[in-house]
Amino acid sequence: MFGKNKTILSLMLAVLLSASATVNAAGEAVKADIDLRADALMKKMSDYLGALKSFGVDIEIIDEMVLADGFKLSLYRQGDVKIQRPDKFAMTRRGITVDMDVVFNGRELVFYGRNLNAFLTLPVSGDIDAALDAGAAALNSELPARDLLAKDSYTPLMQPLEKMVYIGKVRMGGVFCHQLAARSAEVDWQIWIQDGEKALPCRYSITSKWLANAPQFSLQFSNWRINPEFPAGSFVFTPPKGAVAMDAKAFKAALAAQ
Repeated sequence: MFGKNKTILSLMLAVLLSASATVNAAGEAVKADIDLRADALMKKMSDYLGALKSFGVDIEIIDEMVLADGFKLSLYRQGDVKIQRPDKFAMTRRGITVDMDVVFNGRELVFYGRNLNAFLTLPVSGDIDAALDAGAAALNSELPARDLLAKDSYTPLMQPLEKMVYIGKVRMGGVFCHQLAARSAEVDWQIWIQDGEKALPCRYSITSKWLANAPQFSLQFSNWRINPEFPAGSFVFTPPKGAVAMDAKAFKAALAAQ
């Protein structure tokens, strides 16, 4: 039975990848292997998230790491994200190797490593997208699924694609979600988008196909809060007692040494 289902799925993927598309949801010409239904769902999700004044969501992360001898580990983290547009956000991540708070108040972006009791402060002038760019440049590392936090997630996710297909609809976390699969030059990724008016991401996974043993990063979303009023102080960082201020170079080195 499993073999039959696998064959049907393979045939469905082959048919979808060969289907032609001419104009995407943004009204632009696209390659023949970008499925229009998948494209429209991506645009719908981007428009819905981008129009929200604020939101909060709980996240669960599984990040695979491949050791020198080929041993593959799955590192689990959990946390939450708070967004208040145009210029405030906060993120927490709790795990064995990463235990960090990230806060942006519209003027400063702060990374606080709890295990290190050390923090990095970056002056940032601009909105949330500018803060995400500044953080990525300073640490040479992007926040998990940062494109989904941007006001426009459609453009950065769709522009690099070589292929995208619509897989189907599945029940996940108590809601029905549309499963999409995509391929770019460097990675393969999948996303599950909630069915209905609230086109929220349910799950997002990325496979680094050219790295040894193709490690995968996955992000699960739950407990969405739509347009909440966040309490005062939600986007303020107060250094804990004994916390050490570091520059970007020292902070990166300290993170790498954990």
